[in-house]
Amino acid sequence: MIFDHLNNASRYHALHPDFALAFDFLKNQDVTQLATGKHALRDEEVFALLSDDFGFGGREQARLESHRRYLDIQVVLAGTDYMGWQDIAACQNVTEPYTPERDVIFYGDQPRVWLEVPAQHFVIFYPEDTHAPLATAEKVRKIVFKIAIKE
Repeated sequence: MIFDHLNNASRYHALHPDFALAFDFLKNQDVTQLATGKHALRDEEVFALLSDDFGFGGREQARLESHRRYLDIQVVLAGTDYMGWQDIAACQNVTEPYTPERDVIFYGDQPRVWLEVPAQHFVIFYPEDTHAPLATAEKVRKIVFKIAIKE
């Protein structure tokens, strides 16, 4: 997991060849005018999901999840998101098994760490990072970049 401010995004370009593509998309778009929904950057290998919704209501309602095919770059554009984190090796309670179509597993375990993620900050979650996004009651505008894991 990586947590940082968008001003520092270029520091992470070397970690994955598609990080620059995602962060450049943010720089070159007026995200305040961008429609919510899915935006393809490179077919199904790199795409963005823009949402403008209320969170789940708080930490008690948030659920840990993980992915196998994609890593996430979750960028908060407006509002403050609260996200939980736990190493996947520590999770013992799968509540919804892996669904390939949605690329998600849900867990009943509790996050070990909570992050307050304000606007202009991002969190990168790898497949070994379970995460519980939108653990807030407020409205959050965010963009989640899905980047395919290359084997």
